[in-house]
Amino acid sequence: MKIINPQDYIANYIKAQSEVDYSEVVNAVDLIRKTWIAGHKIIAFGNGGSALNVQHFMNDWVKSSFVNKNIPFNGVSLVDNVGLLSAYANDFSYEEVFLMQLKAILAPGDIIIAVSGSGNSENVIKAVEFANERKNKVISLTGFNGGSLIKLSNFAVHFPLNDMQMTEDFHLQFGHIVMKSLFE
Repeated sequence: MKIINPQDYIANYIKAQSEVDYSEVVNAVDLIRKTWIAGHKIIAFGNGGSALNVQHFMNDWVKSSFVNKNIPFNGVSLVDNVGLLSAYANDFSYEEVFLMQLKAILAPGDIIIAVSGSGNSENVIKAVEFANERKNKVISLTGFNGGSLIKLSNFAVHFPLNDMQMTEDFHLQFGHIVMKSLFE
């Protein structure tokens, strides 16, 4: 078993953070704000750790918007309903679990937040392509080189490091930046 040096982990994280285009973060937060105030849906999804970050975002945003601002937040996580995810995976394919949900609920003015560390998750890409066809705005959260997702997004919040855990750390910080910016 190898125990990493925590100082090295933080030093590498700080170095990568210095290369983030923070104007994209500001633009993404502003789009979420405008969509929230207009009463449209903010729909988010991702796989694995990204799915858990999406759940964390929606937990914070939905609760804080109403408790702190008394304005409902129409936030939707496409990863919360295990029955629906498994039904679409079984009846169609895992590559369509987010696409099929979007087909049922995406309306004009809604935005999506697509989270994929690699930027190449096929089920995320298919859903984003559908949103683009419908002219809905897309915010992506990526790492590594951004993959295909970065090119399909209106606002690309990109963490330029080939490390999934640090990418997920940054994505969680994005969720907290949104919360502190809009709901405190």
